[in-house]
Amino acid sequence: MKLGGWPSWIQGENWPTDGEFCLQIDSTDKGRFYVGDAGSVYLFQTPGGWAIRSDFY
Repeated sequence: MKLGGWPSWIQGENWPTDGEFCLQIDSTDKGRFYVGDAGSVYLFQTPGGWAIRSDFY
């Protein structure tokens, strides 16, 4: 999990328009949490509300 800073993209950037990065949650065997094929979920705050993106292999 990553809070603030810059996201660690897997396939390439996918920023929402005017989005500010807030949180990244990565797939993990230990936590038994998987996004696609070993991917990540990204949460952004935008002027219109929250935006979620996902990225995976």
